Amino acid sequence: MYFQQIESILQKNYPFAWKSLSFQPYLEFGEKSSNKWYSTLGISLFPSKEVIISAKKQNIHFIFTYFPLFFRPVKQISEFSIKDIKLLALSDISLYVIGNLIQFCKGGILDMMIRMSSLDLIKNISEQKSEESIPIGRLCRPLTNSTDFSYILQNLQKNFGAKNVHLWGSTKSKVERIGIFEVDSLLKIGFKVLFEENIEVIVTSDLSLNWIWKLVNLGITVISIDSLTYLTHGLENFSKQLSVLMPRMKIEYIPYSLQRLVI
Repeated sequence: MYFQQIESILQKNYPFAWKSLSFQPYLEFGEKSSNKWYSTLGISLFPSKEVIISAKKQNIHFIFTYFPLFFRPVKQISEFSIKDIKLLALSDISLYVIGNLIQFCKGGILDMMIRMSSLDLIKNISEQKSEESIPIGRLCRPLTNSTDFSYILQNLQKNFGAKNVHLWGSTKSKVERIGIFEVDSLLKIGFKVLFEENIEVIVTSDLSLNWIWKLVNLGITVISIDSLTYLTHGLENFSKQLSVLMPRMKIEYIPYSLQRLVI
């Protein structure tokens, strides 16, 4: 597929991402060439050196990445990063940053969390009350008549690993309203929405201890999942979506390395 076809599929299926100035997907490295054909699409968390080398070995020349290549201004790029950028250029690999698109999209990480928690969606939570507002959270309830809190925690521990799931606050047995949020969006909307929706439990990724303390003291239980585990599952889930949307392309998930990031 050509670059324009790939981006057109994203815009058609995830139009909300282009309505937000805060996380619009974009081509960070490479050219928007109309005559370059891509047969395989890679998807990874970080554009690390190891990811680039792995992509090159697999003859992958287009990568969707959650985090961008440049975390810092260009003037702060280190000598080691320059070598990695040169490797990227010599490998003829383009990077396309999808960012939080995979969080909020239909079937994305938030919806994946509903499925993994065995919950039922009540409604989407948006920052603004309008039809075009981006759904930055999910309000849920137990899937069955049972309101036993423990089964939510057990399902998350089963899917993400017990050591990656952390609980703060009350473990009361009866829970009826659960909020699932991407952490930055949770901080952005603040406490108002939580009280308006009578949310009793929040499921999110890494949340600062300061915020956890505030929420717990307000009587809200917090279940926090380690962000790297959370995002890795999300990218693998998103790669399956892409396989359906782009049947003409081979989709390859490329594991990331934590040894050193390209910043």
